[in-house]
Amino acid sequence: MDIRHPIYDGVSKKRLLVSTNLYNLLRRLRDPAASTTLWIDALCINQDDFDERASQVLLMADIYRRARAVVLWLGEEDDETKTAFALADQLAHHPDCNPDGEFAPPVPMTALDLLDGSGLARLGLPPEDSPAWRALFNVFRRPVFQRVWIIQEMALARYPPMVLCGSHTILLPYLVGSMTFLSTRGWMDLMQTRLPQEDGDLFNVQSYADDIIKIRWAVRRRNQAPSIALVLRFKATDPRDKIYGMLGLMKVPEMPEASRALLQPDYRKAVEDVYRDATIAFILAENNLALLSFAGHRRDQDQESARLPSWVPDYAVRNGRTAALISAFYSPYQASGAVPPGSPVVPGQPRSIAVRAFRLDTIAAMARQDLDPLEPLHMVELIGMIRRLPSTYAPTGEEVEEALWKTLVGNCGMKLSERGFPEEQEVRESFKELMRFHLLKVYRPQEPVPRRIVKQDEKFLRLHMYHMAGRPFFVTRRGVLGMGGPEFHAGDAVYVVAGSPVPFVIRAENGRFRLVGDCYVHGIMDGEVLARAGFAWEQMILD
Repeated sequence: MDIRHPIYDGVSKKRLLVSTNLYNLLRRLRDPAASTTLWIDALCINQDDFDERASQVLLMADIYRRARAVVLWLGEEDDETKTAFALADQLAHHPDCNPDGEFAPPVPMTALDLLDGSGLARLGLPPEDSPAWRALFNVFRRPVFQRVWIIQEMALARYPPMVLCGSHTILLPYLVGSMTFLSTRGWMDLMQTRLPQEDGDLFNVQSYADDIIKIRWAVRRRNQAPSIALVLRFKATDPRDKIYGMLGLMKVPEMPEASRALLQPDYRKAVEDVYRDATIAFILAENNLALLSFAGHRRDQDQESARLPSWVPDYAVRNGRTAALISAFYSPYQASGAVPPGSPVVPGQPRSIAVRAFRLDTIAAMARQDLDPLEPLHMVELIGMIRRLPSTYAPTGEEVEEALWKTLVGNCGMKLSERGFPEEQEVRESFKELMRFHLLKVYRPQEPVPRRIVKQDEKFLRLHMYHMAGRPFFVTRRGVLGMGGPEFHAGDAVYVVAGSPVPFVIRAENGRFRLVGDCYVHGIMDGEVLARAGFAWEQMILD
């Protein structure tokens, strides 16, 4: 039961009831000797008045930009707060950490330094088993870091926001930057392997911090609006706020008139209508279909998702089953070249969009989805699937085994902003060692496997999980290799769609077309199909 506490408006003497969390904040901010002017959304916006909420949403960006100070309240402190803030401050002031988002070259510390503890001590940091690390990670488990509204608060504040947790304070860029500093150095991955099982969500915890600091950097340094797809990770009490909570960052006044009209806040609209209109608005404003990459892959649909057209992302939930092929900041691919999508609007059919598509091929076989990538049988199955193909992979001219491992990592390194990867030879050797290891485990289970093979597979597996987690491998009828989605099956058609950086599986059902999900197809991700003899777009209506 949520206990409500009475407070009194100092001007009208009106009695208000507030939550325990807000009551604690007001007591912390109260100055008995002077009056303080505060703007608190829970107090200053009537949450029960749809019209007031809609009008205030449009003012939020200006409020944050003009505020003399923005305070992020985490709640009351616990036994770990002081330790956590001290460690965050220490990391943020490390010479190689720039908490404002532009990262310096990595510090001279290897994985071995971390694993044997010498690197942390050399840099003046606590040992890996110190309670300080868990204390820091637990700060980021507080729900406030997953709120969609924190994005505007962080990105638009004129001065760096102050984080307040009980009696302890730290600048938000320092707190968030400390976590990002760890992840960009690769320490986070290693630490996660050393922590108890209950801390296994560390990657998810750290990813919120990464997104927040990237947005602040993009907005303040580059004057760049992030993709609305970013909100898939964050949460909102009202699912409409997954759209409305980002409008202050999206440069809506610069969008076409049709986009501005579709994005006008209206809390009386059904959630599915808000999501549909927003998707159309951003397609018109950005003149591409990249946003469709976040639709589809809805194997376990809830009631809200089932009501959405297949091409509309469900912004209310994050698809945690399949790795995204493009990020909210950039795409490493351009399967349709620089060809624009054309007008997506279908007169009289608000639940449909018009696209131009080229049918690339049909899926002939898919790998089993119930096998973990670490299981030997998984690798044996993949090898069996390509053994039936010609030794030369037609789209690229390389050996089919080479095409296989590149397909399994999306032909990308750890930096999505760069195609190809400098560590290509290392990953190639890592894949060969992993393949040899799995084959030995299956066909010679009694034979001991050299330890170096077990260790060497790490580079390949890390890239595979980063780019293709949850995506099953497939082969088309013409021998093209790809990575798909959980709802794909043999017989599905793969299309390149004008204006989209990635291909899609589009399924015909009762004379209508439904977008099933995006996919990676090796050898056609840079617009190669546009040069094929007889290439031509066909018009298609997606429902």
